[in-house]
Amino acid sequence: MASSTEPSHSHDARTYYNTSQEHGLDQRNESKILHMRNFNNWIKSTLINGYLQRIRNEQPDRSNKIHVFDMGCGKGGDQLKWQVGRVNFVTFADIAENSVEVCKQRYYERQKKCNYNADFFPLDCTKELIRDKIKTTEPCFDLVSTQFVLHYAFDKFESANRFLRNAAEFLRVGGYFIGTTLNSCELVERCRNSPNQSISNDVFSVTFDSSIDMSKTSNESIPLFGAKYHFSLDNVVDCPEYLVYFPLLEELAKKHGLKTVDRQTFKQYFDNNKDTTDGRFLLSKMNALEYYELPSNNPNYQRGPIIDHTRYIHAAQYINDINTQNRNSIRSCRTLSKQEWDMTIQQSCSKSSMARPTRLINTTRRTIRRKTTYLSLPSIMNRNIKGGQVLAVGENGMTQLGLKSSIDQRKNPQPVPISEPIVQVAAGPLHSVCLTDQNNIYTFGCNDECALGRPDNNDDDNNNDGDPFGEVDLSSVMNIDEENIVQIVAGDSHTLVLSNMGKVYGRFYQLF
Repeated sequence: MASSTEPSHSHDARTYYNTSQEHGLDQRNESKILHMRNFNNWIKSTLINGYLQRIRNEQPDRSNKIHVFDMGCGKGGDQLKWQVGRVNFVTFADIAENSVEVCKQRYYERQKKCNYNADFFPLDCTKELIRDKIKTTEPCFDLVSTQFVLHYAFDKFESANRFLRNAAEFLRVGGYFIGTTLNSCELVERCRNSPNQSISNDVFSVTFDSSIDMSKTSNESIPLFGAKYHFSLDNVVDCPEYLVYFPLLEELAKKHGLKTVDRQTFKQYFDNNKDTTDGRFLLSKMNALEYYELPSNNPNYQRGPIIDHTRYIHAAQYINDINTQNRNSIRSCRTLSKQEWDMTIQQSCSKSSMARPTRLINTTRRTIRRKTTYLSLPSIMNRNIKGGQVLAVGENGMTQLGLKSSIDQRKNPQPVPISEPIVQVAAGPLHSVCLTDQNNIYTFGCNDECALGRPDNNDDDNNNDGDPFGEVDLSSVMNIDEENIVQIVAGDSHTLVLSNMGKVYGRFYQLF
């Protein structure tokens, strides 16, 4: 019988991922870690987008020739990222043969929409060499990406060394090796201060192997290789992993000709990228942070599903601190549950990137801050105005033009295909609002803080390139037969509607 303090699973990563079952979309949406997975996906998406752009800026001749090595590709969860990134070729490799087959199947199912070619290889990157699989003998990869994989390679020196050789050997000069993994220092510190060298909540558990004495009084140091722990995450992961000591990773990478370019905790990376155009858009599109609102003093007031507020004590404290400092009454914020944040902290030192350099590389990062927030205030509508068609031009990175997400920008005006005549338009920084002559409202763009007044159902795992606009249902708050909308306003992350009865509606319930 297994001890209560020892994990009962003995299978390795290869066995686990070869036997794990595929979870459907409905099951995934019911998961306790839905937003944490989306948040991790946001980290990966912005990281990949940033380095693809960096390659294009530094090597313009490679812009349409980018070859990616997806090292530890799993079942192909990053395929859409490569499509959006407009790469030319992807080499997919993973230790689990079944995962590679699923990855290949997903690729061929969406091949008509994929804009890149691909190869697929079952490959244990800690024992085998990619050079024995690919058809070239010259460096061909512009980007090597290994997302949440490194911690399987540090069971011994030979494994880690072979893994880094695979990452570097066919990386072109000036190419980048990027990845994410757990924060070994944070993990050790937390487990060292916990009973039985283990930490857990109802989302995850981490238990170090009993052969490793982590106590501060121990005369033995934690080994650089083979520091084994068992990791379980809400039916998504359940197998052994190994600590990755980052200075050791840097030394091994240096041995294979790589130079450290950047290293950030997840928190640092989030703070540096959440306000960029790409970062803010993807946070909303990927539903990376959960909307949380303080409980109401009115027992009869309940919007949305019932919330266990004990899981969001940290969010409530944040809101209260903001209100105390700024004397500005806010009731909501975007966050993860406490249990999900606890797991995210373990990943906090995980985002890193290395390059095969030709010159000294500038390791600083520039954060792009958004311009001052403004409101779009169209004139109060004259009901005698004859409606017309809206033409859109400019940046469409957040679908704020009402055009399909595959259209990045328009240099020439293009009609927004809303079937009803439009009598009024309001444009915020990241979203747009249209009022029709039928007293209907259509919204499109970034849905931060529910600014669109409707769900947008965007999903990073689905290539949904339909029309981004949708009609807002006001029937629950307005008397549609008696009230007419006379003015619409689009702000930073909100939309306001004024009716002919002097009532104001926003997100969407009556405010005044």
